[in-house]
Amino acid sequence: MYIRSIGIAFAGIVATAVACVVCSGGNPTPPQGKPTAKLDQRLELFRDWPKPDAVIVFSGQQWGYLEPCGCSPEFQKGGLARRMTFIRSLSQRQWPTLCLDLGGVLDNHSRQTAHIKFVAGAEQAGAKMEVALLAMQRMRYTVLNIAPEDIAVRNGFVGLMGMLINVDRPAEPRVVSLNLDITEDWHKEKLVYPAFVRQVGNTRVGVVGLVGDKHKDQMADPEIRRWMPPADVLQQKLPELKQASDLQVVLLYGPISEAQALAAKFPDLDVIIHTYDADEPTSNAEWANNGKTMLVTIGAQGKYTGAIGVFSQGERMRYQLVPLDDRFEHDKEIRKLLDEDLIEKYRELKLVENAPRVPYPDGPQLRFLGSDACKQCHPNVFKFWKGTRHAHALETLVNGHEEQGKRIAPGKHVNPECVSCHTTGFFYTGGYDGLPNTAHLNGNGCENCHGPGSEHVKIYLNLDATDEDRARARRLVRTKPQTKDHNLCERCHDHDNDPGFDFDERWADVEHGEPAGEDEKLWPAIREMIRGAK
Repeated sequence: MYIRSIGIAFAGIVATAVACVVCSGGNPTPPQGKPTAKLDQRLELFRDWPKPDAVIVFSGQQWGYLEPCGCSPEFQKGGLARRMTFIRSLSQRQWPTLCLDLGGVLDNHSRQTAHIKFVAGAEQAGAKMEVALLAMQRMRYTVLNIAPEDIAVRNGFVGLMGMLINVDRPAEPRVVSLNLDITEDWHKEKLVYPAFVRQVGNTRVGVVGLVGDKHKDQMADPEIRRWMPPADVLQQKLPELKQASDLQVVLLYGPISEAQALAAKFPDLDVIIHTYDADEPTSNAEWANNGKTMLVTIGAQGKYTGAIGVFSQGERMRYQLVPLDDRFEHDKEIRKLLDEDLIEKYRELKLVENAPRVPYPDGPQLRFLGSDACKQCHPNVFKFWKGTRHAHALETLVNGHEEQGKRIAPGKHVNPECVSCHTTGFFYTGGYDGLPNTAHLNGNGCENCHGPGSEHVKIYLNLDATDEDRARARRLVRTKPQTKDHNLCERCHDHDNDPGFDFDERWADVEHGEPAGEDEKLWPAIREMIRGAK
């Protein structure tokens, strides 16, 4: 329930009084010292918590992972739709809440590396950012700290501001950045603030956003005149912020070492939220200044959300790391943004058709022919392949799929991040590109594992080929046995897409040595048939 929001501007700080009952979080009392234990996926949330006076819910380092891959959701954590369900479920507790984002909504990779992972370009990043901001608005986020990834959209900082302008009614989230000298126009438009104060229940929470020293060189943009050391700007602003608020929170887009240095220099700070590049963070807060300052993180890829409870009696603050696993259903409102709005943007941008491609590394003359081209000489293997899910991988994206809790919405074939593992040769010149002339490369075909077949087929269809030619044809295709430690499967069945992947178990579904042996016995007859046809 979002009741009212009244903004009051003073001395470069925005203060808002809010009665907001939306979300919350917390953990059993965190121990002093550095944490080492990982959170059990099914640990009870908010155990032994009394009702807090205020709750700060935070996210960050989403890195473009707006939703877990639909191929294996029962093993995966994360996603905007689950986060919204978490927020809605906590609203039933009627805990006054403030929602913040550390920054890093997008992945800032700029160069595609073939056959590893499709990396979203600026156009896809822009579509993701638009939808992510709308989702954050639906979740009643107030603050977005700016990070290098967030200006990876087309037109950089100006492009990000253009998206924020379109997020109104309510006009949140807004950028809070204290140590980036951003041109004044964006402050006048009330899109950027140096600090924010919001009343959450009976607690006035002051928030500042910082980019740490580690990332300062990545903040190059015409609209950002300079980066300033966090300690210098905090020294100037903190006294004013302390007068205006009861609890001071720093969103630091920087590592734990920088957070610890700030905590040592400013022992009166209450909370420092910092980055952590691994996707599995520790479950407890770190405490500094004899329990005065809480240092927390939630890791990367949006798998977790953090919640800090503030209490007037007993312990002043508690922390809960919340795994966004399948205990949380996918919120229908956010699913609509992802399954309809985002997909329509991808379709209009023609991302699959325009995806960057490179020549095949073993030779630019090599071309993908499609699995049908293998059928003549490998009929039994082809029949076996047609019975696997690999053969129908693209159909899953086009038509959608639902089975035992797994759900892939239809229309995902316009998303290159999905298509790269559901078609043949996607990363390479002549591979699948979404157009009719590459429809024969639908599905995860033979050539994804064995390599493009153009030269191999050409040699074997040449009745005048020498033994040396045929030996070269055999070398042109990969036939090395796959093992648990060395296999091609994990290019797609990796930790992100299929964290429950077990090679020994799943290899049996695709291993085709027996039908390959049957085909080899047929080759003399097949060769005579080819001779007769010519």
